[in-house]
Amino acid sequence: MTISPAFAVLAVVLALAAALFDWKSGEVPNWLTLGPLPFAVLAHAAAAGPHDGAFGIAAAPFCALVSLVGAVACSVVPLVMYRFALLGGADVKLLASLGALLMPRLGVEAELAGLLLGGFFALARLAYQGRLLVTLGRNVLFLVHALGPAKRRKQLPEPMLDSIRLCPFLFLGTTLVVLLRNSGALGQ
Repeated sequence: MTISPAFAVLAVVLALAAALFDWKSGEVPNWLTLGPLPFAVLAHAAAAGPHDGAFGIAAAPFCALVSLVGAVACSVVPLVMYRFALLGGADVKLLASLGALLMPRLGVEAELAGLLLGGFFALARLAYQGRLLVTLGRNVLFLVHALGPAKRRKQLPEPMLDSIRLCPFLFLGTTLVVLLRNSGALGQ
């Protein structure tokens, strides 16, 4: 199922707005991250063409359902990351809205691109600061910490508590995927 270019543009604009809020204040308001989610579901239903239905489901409800599946698909991994304090709540909500706008395939591609870009930036920053090897070694400590019993958990060392603002990377990932998909570089 292909999406309208209007939805792709809306997703890029949404990611840009979130990136600007995140960059400036470190916080992204709920109206920006969660507001587009119901709009995307309803807009996909309204924009459904006569041949967009499948499995005996009419076009409008099918497109709304696929949009919801996109929101869920783009939320699963971020929710797990949020559970372990590896991601902020605004990032999870933004990815859900992007998934609803871009549908499952494009949404997950944009999510993956944004997370990879953010991860590469974090590794480069740690290498520049001379803390890459120490931090990678302490990832074992984090895994033991996160997967162990709650009674035995201790405060993580300071290098494990560094964070980056992810929304700018989600914007870059979304833009990159939309442009590459539109140019045909990623196929259809």
